[in-house]
Amino acid sequence: MTEKLRTILSGILELDVDRIVYAGCFYWKTDEYGNKNLNWNGISGIFALNLMMSIGFLIVIFFGSRSYKKIKALISQGESDYSRRLQTQLYHALVAQTLIPVIFLFFPVGVYFICPLFGWSIEYGSLTFTFLNALYPAVDPIPIIFLIDDYRNAFLNFFRRMFKKNQLVSVVSYEPNTASF
Repeated sequence: MTEKLRTILSGILELDVDRIVYAGCFYWKTDEYGNKNLNWNGISGIFALNLMMSIGFLIVIFFGSRSYKKIKALISQGESDYSRRLQTQLYHALVAQTLIPVIFLFFPVGVYFICPLFGWSIEYGSLTFTFLNALYPAVDPIPIIFLIDDYRNAFLNFFRRMFKKNQLVSVVSYEPNTASF
């Protein structure tokens, strides 16, 4: 794999393959006649990766559904309007936080590793997938901040105070004296 990458990395990116660290799977190997054959060692690595991703995805779905059932029960048992509203907000935040790893982690990594198996070149997508993976930690707390009232109000009030301008009012002072009567 290093020898295959040497020409690509030195030609396109002007990198020395001996001085970089990379991870990848070698899907196809070319025999002495120029025929492409599946590299079963690379395929087994993909299946292992997909198994780990599937387990992580199933854990997210399993605990998300359990939390959904618990929160639904809590909403109906809420003693006050405030607790019912808070439980509903937590439920919406849970759903949003379940979707974020799917969009930013599971889907891009799955596409990135499955497409070459079918012979589809997705070189153009590698930057996008890397960007989505790097963006995930920054995006993950956003549903909590904006879907839960108390956090949203605190967050927005912080910026309101920061950008609040002092108001200037002109004051005219009139002091009556005896000469004016």
